[in-house]
Amino acid sequence: MVLRSYQRAGYGEFEEGVGPQDHLGVELKFMAFLCHDESVACTKQNSTKEVAALRDAQRQFLQDHLLAWVPAYCERLQREAQEDFYAAAASLTAELLGEDYALLQESGSG
Repeated sequence: MVLRSYQRAGYGEFEEGVGPQDHLGVELKFMAFLCHDESVACTKQNSTKEVAALRDAQRQFLQDHLLAWVPAYCERLQREAQEDFYAAAASLTAELLGEDYALLQESGSG
């Protein structure tokens, strides 16, 4: 299912060797690509539809994939982490995904 999201956005499978295509790192890399594509689109004239489509793709991917499992995963990491760094990284990851989704929701309703 995650591969369909990559393909709809114009990407295929990420390079082999990065691990499973639904690995957290790969999914975050995909979100980074979508954000980069949005940034590039913002510099073009008459790109309103392209920017809106990219924001929709980000919002949908967060809703369908990342927010479906990452908050619970991060909560577990925080509980079980033996190093404060990993607990903090997990907390930050979950918080930023939620904030990103909220911002995308606002931009979609405005």
